[in-house]
Amino acid sequence: VAAPPAPHAAKANGASPAAAPAPKPAPVAAPVATPAPAAASAADGAAMVLGVIAEKTGYPVDALAPELELEADLGIDSIKRVEILAALSDKMPGMDPKSIDPAKVRRVSDLLVLLGEAPPVGPKGPLGR
Repeated sequence: VAAPPAPHAAKANGASPAAAPAPKPAPVAAPVATPAPAAASAADGAAMVLGVIAEKTGYPVDALAPELELEADLGIDSIKRVEILAALSDKMPGMDPKSIDPAKVRRVSDLLVLLGEAPPVGPKGPLGR
């Protein structure tokens, strides 16, 4: 039994050796979109809230603490609270500022609770909801 001719051998009619087909490029996997995080990490969320407060009030972030009263300690009036809530809602698409009573946002920690960055205070939480 004769062995089959090698793929590079000349054809019987005298033609040049058959060229090997070009290798097909390996299929490229479509890039997988990584889902955006549902919520910022605790540190990022707290930093964002403190950053918004600092931006709206002029206080340095390191001067802000969760236990500070917005009005008594920081001089933040109701209009400034509304501005802070609006800025937070811009950064948190799921937050509806109309569902929050600004008068019940009394401490920095109340703003942190909106992101779930601090434990609720009192029986219904700091926002009375």
